[in-house]
Amino acid sequence: DLAAIRQRVEIEKADRILYVTDSGQSQHFKMVFEAARLAGTVAEGTSLEHVPFGLVQGEDGKKFATRSGDTVKLADLLDESVRIAKNDVGEREGYAE
Repeated sequence: DLAAIRQRVEIEKADRILYVTDSGQSQHFKMVFEAARLAGTVAEGTSLEHVPFGLVQGEDGKKFATRSGDTVKLADLLDESVRIAKNDVGEREGYAE
């Protein structure tokens, strides 16, 4: 993560960097951002931000382990979310798929 910040600041000339990950990574990114600042990798005006979200879980209720490659494609996840939402709305309105 420190190398990625350095690359984004020095090569890509980023002045704002967002990391969108699950909320369980909040402490990690606080420490990474502080280390980058202490190391002088990031200029005073550069914004490093963690954008946390809730956990994405598999059908077994366990958190996805992205490093193991045991995940679902985003398109499939979105399709399933839309299907569930439509079904939920349909049940509330008296018709379901």
